[in-house]
Amino acid sequence: TLSTSDNVEDREHEKARLEEAYEKCDRNLDELIVQHYTELMTAICTYQSITERITTSRNKIKQGSEGSLVPSKESGPFQGLMDKVQLCVRRQIRNKARSRLTQTQLSPATGQKQKQRQKDLEGLP
Repeated sequence: TLSTSDNVEDREHEKARLEEAYEKCDRNLDELIVQHYTELMTAICTYQSITERITTSRNKIKQGSEGSLVPSKESGPFQGLMDKVQLCVRRQIRNKARSRLTQTQLSPATGQKQKQRQKDLEGLP
């Protein structure tokens, strides 16, 4: 290497060799960029897009933690899934209430209690 060379001639020879290798590497890199320009641009654009999405998500999380913890009603990637889960939970609640009502109708109960339970059942979401 340049720092361990004893005399000036060896240093100059090593310096010339390193400069030549650098220029060869630079030319090779230029050729590869020209050959793979489309793929390179696609990769760069994809990287930028992903970086922007991550930054946006981090900012939303930061804003959410600074403000209230109540989730916003804007539609996001999981909004459809959350709607389906809520619908499923409502159905399960309704079915359990109906099954309880049916069981109570089989047992000896007054007509007034049955009517009240039917009204309660109709009010379920």
